[in-house]
Amino acid sequence: MRILITTGIFPPDIGGPAKYALNLQKSFKKAGHMTSVASYNSTERMLPTGIRHLFFLLRILPRLFLTDIVIALDTFSVGLPSVIAASLLGKFSVLRIGGDFLWETYEERTKKPIFLSEFYRTPKILSLKEKTIFSLSGWAMRHASSLVFTTNWLKEIFKKAYSLNPERLSIINNYFEPLLIENGNQLNDKEKFFISSARNIFIKNKDKVSTAFNLAQKKDPTIKLVDKQMDFDSFQEAIASSYAIIVASVSEVSPNLILEAIQRGKPFIVTKDIGMKDILGDIAVFVDPLSVNDIGQKVLFLADKQNYAKQTAKIRNWDFHHSWDEIATEFISVYEKYDTRRKGR
Repeated sequence: MRILITTGIFPPDIGGPAKYALNLQKSFKKAGHMTSVASYNSTERMLPTGIRHLFFLLRILPRLFLTDIVIALDTFSVGLPSVIAASLLGKFSVLRIGGDFLWETYEERTKKPIFLSEFYRTPKILSLKEKTIFSLSGWAMRHASSLVFTTNWLKEIFKKAYSLNPERLSIINNYFEPLLIENGNQLNDKEKFFISSARNIFIKNKDKVSTAFNLAQKKDPTIKLVDKQMDFDSFQEAIASSYAIIVASVSEVSPNLILEAIQRGKPFIVTKDIGMKDILGDIAVFVDPLSVNDIGQKVLFLADKQNYAKQTAKIRNWDFHHSWDEIATEFISVYEKYDTRRKGR
């Protein structure tokens, strides 16, 4: 197969879509598929919404002539131009949906925390920009050949909100492949570094997390919060040498930082409004992100040696696996299912 992956970011950029695109490309190539990646360049990132989409559309359109499958890693930024280009040329398009740009945009504007699980059930007044995102994202999802969700939780939210055809919806879980650590984590009594997201956007809940850490440090001065911007390699090193991970965002679907924590055997705290809740089970320490007190208490819980050891053991014994090669195979299966359905009509 000839495959084009479209993504807003790609290494050396840091972020889930960047890592996803790189590893998916590697697995497709390993399986013998001719695979390339198109991401926003520096010029396009500076352009306003709409103009940026048009430039990206015109740049990828010629590449689709020699493409069988285009896989877009979001619904709006690259998803919309990818579906338009695929529709013009009669190509198979699949949108991988691992987040909600409309919800993020609304949260950033209003600064009013609403759980993603409640967002579409709550009456609200959308701005013109948000109405446009809702309309165009809905168009892209309804006109894409197939939609792939990372969790059933998000699939059910979007199916109702955008009136999606269940026949075109699939679930491909995110990458899960924990590394077994023979000696567990070595505890440092002097400094316990908790790694958090560096993205300075409202849904990451940085103010409440920072306040909670300031309060927790009064009881345990060894606790430290690290949420600064780093390059890709430095960020990986920080995770590897950290004490624990905290993702106390308002909501998350399948956060890449938590997956990296599991892979490195690191205990973690994560928001209770998350699409992976049924998969994570008791290896996670769930937190109410709207409660500074709860965030602080959960940080102190993990700072305790006995609790830390128990959570580390749970992660080491976790037996769920989902490799990049399996993910690549499942994307091909989505295409084959679509092709079978199309030929049967």
